[in-house]
This record gives sequence, C-alpha cells and structure tokens, in this order.
Amino acid sequence: MRSGWVLAVVVGGCVRVERADRVAFDVAEVSGAQVRLGRGDLVVDASAVDDVVADITTWGFASRRASASARAGAVQVDATLDAEGVVTIRSLAPPPQAGADIALALPPVASLDARLDQGNLDIADLEGVWDLRADRVRTVALAGEGAIVADAPSDVEVWPYVDGVVSIEARGDLTLRLPAFGPYDIVVAADPGFELFVENLGFDVLDIGPGFVQAWRSPGTVRVDVVVSAGTLTLIESR
Repeated sequence: MRSGWVLAVVVGGCVRVERADRVAFDVAEVSGAQVRLGRGDLVVDASAVDDVVADITTWGFASRRASASARAGAVQVDATLDAEGVVTIRSLAPPPQAGADIALALPPVASLDARLDQGNLDIADLEGVWDLRADRVRTVALAGEGAIVADAPSDVEVWPYVDGVVSIEARGDLTLRLPAFGPYDIVVAADPGFELFVENLGFDVLDIGPGFVQAWRSPGTVRVDVVVSAGTLTLIESR
C-alpha cells in the first residue's frame, strides 16, 4: 500500500483529517472483490484496464486537529488478493468519529460482495454476481444477478441476466430501473400505506394493489423479488 497526502479541513466547527492511500493489483489476476466497512462509503466503477486500484481515504473528526489526526491514523484498512483472485478490503472496527472511504476500480466483469455497516454504496457499469448491503445504494448499469439490501432511500438500475434472480430489500423510498420488455416475473411486497408507481415495461400481466405488485412477461425467466418498507416504490424503465 502506498501512502499519500494528509488533508485537514474545518467542518461545522470540527476538524476533519484525511489520509490518502492507494493499493493496486494486476487486473489479469482479479476475478472479484469482497469489501467490509464498519464506517465509510464505497464507490465502485468498472474502469480497471491494467490494474485494479483501491483509493483509500481514512478520516477522523474532532474539535482539535491532533485528535482528528489520531483518529484517522487509528483506522486500519487491510487489502489483500487471495489465490482465487478475490480482492478483500476490510476496515471493521474504526474508532468513534472515524472511518474509511474506498474508491474501487474493478474490471468490467467481476463479482462483488460488499457489506457496509454505516455508509453509502455507489456502483457503475459492473457485470457479475453481487451481494450488496449498505445504507443508501445507488447503481447505474449494474448487470447480472444477486441481492441488494438498502437501509435508506435508494436508486438502483439493474440489467438482469435473462435467467437471473434479483432480490432487493429496501427501507425508505426505492426507485428501481429495469430494461423494458424483459421476460420478467416480478413480485413486490410493500407497506400498504405508501404509494406504488409502476411503469408498464411491456408486461403481459400487471396487477397492482395496496402493498403489492405482480408483473409478468413471457416466458418469465427473470425473477425479481422486491420488499419495500416505510417508503414508496417507483418502478420505471432504465435510462
């Protein structure tokens, strides 16, 4: 891991100290990534060409710079590559008012297993099998299949495999964007007290009622299961 600069800024009367580091792996050796963060945000894009690069920013807040610097310095981040080609990044127990933000460049096709205890997740242009959990989840052109659990209002664009299974659980408002005219079998369970906005994506069958949506288009090979609590569902065509 290569250490970089240290930045101190004043935010709302507190000092935030950031330390930047970078770790890189040969893209030819990487098949996927596993990320575990106790506190911090993760941004993933599929732009890796020569190297899979993780830009790591550890940070700490305090009323004094020395205390903020100590907190940022106490954040431990481990980044390794195993024999199966999986990059593992972990920072599970940051001190109070401290954490680590990760910007990760993966190859266009790669698996991703990401769990963020306190933090937001953004993903763009990735294809593969994924298992994702964070506060807010935002995806653009996320292809493949897998599971998403979001604990805050989220906006996800998914391009499922033609025989794939997608599972989404969200707390708060959820915008789900899917390509039109897919062979969908969609089942939505939601709070009856919240609204459902559903665009007809070429469904053969579309049934909407208080707290539920069922949508199907022959031959129904793409299974999409959605659970939304304490929020509105918006199901529309992908960009």
